[in-house]
Amino acid sequence: MLLMSLTIAVLALGANGRAGREAGVTRARSWSAVAAQATDDSGSVDDTLFVLGGIRLDADSGSVRARLGKPRRRSVSDEREGLGYVFTTWTYPHLEVTFADDKVAYVTCSSGDCSLPFGIKLGTTRVEVERLLGSPITPSAVDRPGVAKYVGRRTDCGITIEYVADRVKILKLWCDYT
Repeated sequence: MLLMSLTIAVLALGANGRAGREAGVTRARSWSAVAAQATDDSGSVDDTLFVLGGIRLDADSGSVRARLGKPRRRSVSDEREGLGYVFTTWTYPHLEVTFADDKVAYVTCSSGDCSLPFGIKLGTTRVEVERLLGSPITPSAVDRPGVAKYVGRRTDCGITIEYVADRVKILKLWCDYT
């Protein structure tokens, strides 16, 4: 029953697709208040938490360049035929930012001093993450051990956290573009 409920929820999130992303992901007035509310539903978090290293999901390339400057590398993948988007990845010393057309679709941090706005950063313990966000969604059969996922309450976006020795090793914000 739980698997069926999760499958229906995932399908519903996927159906929201572009419309959910176009609604935008806005900043919260109080990050700590939003983080405290995050524990209401297991695995779901408020969409206003989708900011990593100061970069917000759905931000445009101009605001990313204004905050981070010129990227060290830039790569492009034209997926218009299959997914309807051109994906462009900008690589910085501590962040990798991928755009779907001109909107931030993914932000990844695997080194340096980047954090989510409510204090989760590289090195944070799993216990502390779960104190702030609650339990992650139930892993699927294809998820690797040591990976935790949280999904947005209003969009098909989320947070993936990879742990090594029960400490955060990689933080990733994402939106589902399938």
